[in-house]
Amino acid sequence: MISIVEIETRLSYSLSVQQTPSRPPITPVKKLPQNPKNCWSKKSRKKPEPQSSTPDITRVDDYAQHLKNTRCYCPTSVRYLLADGYYYRSQFWDAVRDLNLDFIGKLRSDANWSLD
Repeated sequence: MISIVEIETRLSYSLSVQQTPSRPPITPVKKLPQNPKNCWSKKSRKKPEPQSSTPDITRVDDYAQHLKNTRCYCPTSVRYLLADGYYYRSQFWDAVRDLNLDFIGKLRSDANWSLD
């Protein structure tokens, strides 16, 4: 959800709401065979499944795209983005900087402080 907060009147206005994309289904872990001799047979060895050449879009990528799509509806006086520490990730941070916004929020405990 993206909201605009008017500081003087202390009112918040919802600007845009978007459904979070669902996660890919989790494949269940196979149980180990009861007989350890069958564990190493040629029949039980399978070739690894090929990895997709296009990475899946993460939730943070989707949130960053939502912000980019919504920015044009914000008043030009909006300069600050207030967000939870979850959003302090490079994909989202790059989107915020591209939109010329200043980011206010709490850094995550595992944040990388290096300036590359």
